[in-house]
Amino acid sequence: MKSKDVQRITGLTRKAIEYYEMQGLLNPLRDENGYRNYSDEDVSRLAQINAYRKLGLSVAEIANFLSDNKKEAISNVVREKEIRHSLDEQRLYLLSQIASGIALEDVADDLRSLESRESIYNKISGKFPGYIGQMFFVNYAYFLQGR
Repeated sequence: MKSKDVQRITGLTRKAIEYYEMQGLLNPLRDENGYRNYSDEDVSRLAQINAYRKLGLSVAEIANFLSDNKKEAISNVVREKEIRHSLDEQRLYLLSQIASGIALEDVADDLRSLESRESIYNKISGKFPGYIGQMFFVNYAYFLQGR
């Protein structure tokens, strides 16, 4: 299948398709004249990539989905996004407190606690990526916030 047909079917631009190819997410065959010849599997993979991008996933996360155990990789991303969402909700709550007239000094302790939790999560997930780091953070973050 030629590039124009793939663009029409997937709704992706030529540049996007070439970018995903450069990132190693797909590898279409080449004709003798050098033109890309996309298989049905390539088109299906591009549709998956497009759907994952619309869900806000990075190219690196998508690469993990396509190469590793898909269910485990998706579960790791869901837990990661849940933890980040929780931190963002706390941030939003503090902002709404300030917007309602509470002085910045009155939320300073909560802000430091939030900053500490995020720092702890970043350090733990950097050392123990995936499920282990996420579960370690969820279960022990409270105990790691003190000096």
